[in-house]
Formats: sequence, structure tokens, C-alpha cells
Amino acid sequence: MTTNWSGLWAPRRPPERIIEAARRAFDERSAPGTRLVELVFDSLADAEWTPADTTRILMFSGPELAMLLTSTRCAAGNRVGGAVFTRTPVTLALRQPTRATIAIPTTDDARLLATTVVTGPASLFARSTAAPGRTWQSDWLTL
Repeated sequence: MTTNWSGLWAPRRPPERIIEAARRAFDERSAPGTRLVELVFDSLADAEWTPADTTRILMFSGPELAMLLTSTRCAAGNRVGGAVFTRTPVTLALRQPTRATIAIPTTDDARLLATTVVTGPASLFARSTAAPGRTWQSDWLTL
């Protein structure tokens, strides 16, 4: 007598509540009252940009905050840098699923110090150091 074990060990779809929780994790802002900073320019979408170009430029805009992010490929993933434009000082972090949030240090003049991040989905998160509770977040994008 032979038994067909393939049906017992086949990958199964996760429960629907797990799938919905994962969707919400990507859709929701990380804190109540978090403001959206929208991607307003991506050099990757520019018709004249080619994969041979080494630096990708992304610009974000939101209420009381704008950001310029540069991303350059490197052996460990991407080297990001840029600048933050706001009236109040902020701390900036890059969130990636299944990875720790990466703080991106800023200088006194709001420039981002070059930081290496892993290639993949990411969302930028900014928090005002002068106004508690004031936060901004970008939608998810791929670096």
C-alpha cells in the first residue's frame, strides 16, 4: 500500500487574517497623525534616465517638509544621502520590512550623511525634534 504524502506537505495559503494584517502593515501610517510625504520626482521614471546612470534622485514633498534623497548602488545595496528641508529639526529613518529601522544621521544644516541600506522595499519616516508628535512618512517604494 502506498500513501501519497505530497498533499500533506504542500505549502498552504496563510490564514486570511494574517494576509490582512500584512496588508495593513504596509498601508497604515506608523503613528496616528503621521503626515504623508509624497514622491514628487523619481529619476528612475524619467525617460532619459538609464540603468547606466549611477545615482537615482528622489524628491518628496509634504506639509511643512520636503526631502531630497539620492541612492547609489554599492556592493552592500544602496548608499543613500540627500537633504531635508523643514523649519524644525528632524530625525530621519528608513523602514524596511523584516529588517530593523535604519536611522539616517543628519548634519546641523539638514544634510543626510551617506548611509548604506539593503536593496528592497522602504519607507522614509521623519520625526520633529522640536515639536513632539509631529511625524511624516512616505509611501513604500523600492530602493
